[in-house]
Amino acid sequence: MGGKPVSGCSDGWYITGYFTPVEQDYPPEPRVAITTSDGQQHALPQAFVEAVKVEGWGKLAAGYYIGEYHNAWHTSSRPLDSQGNTLQIGSIATDKRKIPHGSTVTIPVLNNYTFTANDIGTSIKGKHIDIFCGEGRPGELLTYRMTKKNVEVCVRLQ
Repeated sequence: MGGKPVSGCSDGWYITGYFTPVEQDYPPEPRVAITTSDGQQHALPQAFVEAVKVEGWGKLAAGYYIGEYHNAWHTSSRPLDSQGNTLQIGSIATDKRKIPHGSTVTIPVLNNYTFTANDIGTSIKGKHIDIFCGEGRPGELLTYRMTKKNVEVCVRLQ
C-alpha cells in the first residue's frame, strides 16, 4: 500500500465521505458516560458516541465539539482536521504516502471539482480519498452520494 506518491491521473481509487455528527440527530437513549481530557463528564447518546468514534468529531447540544484521539476524548470550539485546523467542506483525507499534504486533487466523476489534500485518517490507506461533507444529517447524506469505487483521480503534487 505504501510506495511512491502518485502524480497525474490513475484509476482504481476508492472515494468516501466523512461528516460531523450532531448530538440532537441521535436517539437520546441508551446513554453512555465519557470524560474529556479537561475533566468534563458527559452522558451522551450511545449511537452519537459511536458515530463520533468513526467520523472524528461530533457537535454537542451545548454547541461545542468532542473528538476522540490519542485514546482520550477532547473538546474544541470547532471540528478539527489532523493538523489542528478547522475542517472545511471539501477537505480531503489521504494516505500521505500516496498523496502528500498540499497536493491538488481533481476527481472527474465529481464534476472535476478540485480538492486540496489537507487531512489524514487512520483508516485511509493506499488509493483511498475521504472527503469532508459537512455537519449533521445533510453532511451524512452527502457522504453516501460521495462514495464510489474504481474512480479516476488526478493528482498534482506540491
